[in-house]
Amino acid sequence: MPSIDLGQAVTREPALGDAVYAASAETRALRRAWKLMEPFVHGWGLPSRQQFGRLIEWSPVLEHLAYRCATRMSSLMDAIRYDILKSKMNEARLAQYWMAMHAMGNAILLSSAPEANPWLSDMAKRIQWVSWTPTFPLLRERTLWLAACAARSAIAFRK
Repeated sequence: MPSIDLGQAVTREPALGDAVYAASAETRALRRAWKLMEPFVHGWGLPSRQQFGRLIEWSPVLEHLAYRCATRMSSLMDAIRYDILKSKMNEARLAQYWMAMHAMGNAILLSSAPEANPWLSDMAKRIQWVSWTPTFPLLRERTLWLAACAARSAIAFRK
């Protein structure tokens, strides 16, 4: 199934954004989309299995944005982790870190679904990987679930 980056398409053709918004308002698509995304956005990335199952069906549409969010979140994770390690234990900051880590894991899962297009593998070929990968924060914490999220992304990268 072919996909496009809607953000880039709207940047090239601003009228497209207006048309998409108008069409979605007529069909209640925005309300349904928000309901679908709400557990991912407001639940700090902790949707239930059923909620994630419904969301993954939309991965060809969401995968680029989800991957972009995950890679940006990896920088946030580094900053929060540094703060936690250098200061006294702050339970609120630690909870924020783990919630964000799980949100990042779900974004990685969403962007590396088998149904997704091969863009992730193509992108990986153009980058020189030296000592960092977007999934490193998921592996660093040594939890099975986060490592499984990272593994699925690594599989999507292919060779």
